[in-house]
Amino acid sequence: FTTQKRLHNDNKALIEENRKLRLDASLYNDEKKKVLKKNLTQVGIISKLTEKRDEAEQKLGMYKKVEAESVSLKRELLQLNNEKEKLQFTIRILEQNLHASRCE
Repeated sequence: FTTQKRLHNDNKALIEENRKLRLDASLYNDEKKKVLKKNLTQVGIISKLTEKRDEAEQKLGMYKKVEAESVSLKRELLQLNNEKEKLQFTIRILEQNLHASRCE
């Protein structure tokens, strides 16, 4: 009778332990699903941010190229303006010389 009662009590305890373990496993499984869902969301966000960063780097490269071209063109424009002013000055002197030679 004692062995049977002990086995019955052990069986009851094991059934209760099994129920607790199944509940724990279910909770862990639910938590795992939440974490995986969160990770998928984070991976999506990281992917979008990486794509935007790559686009920004491309635009930055393009803007740096445009900036370099702009600096070069500005330098060239300044040189051409200086040359134009020198030529206009030369033209004025030549016109004055022409006028002076006609008046003599």
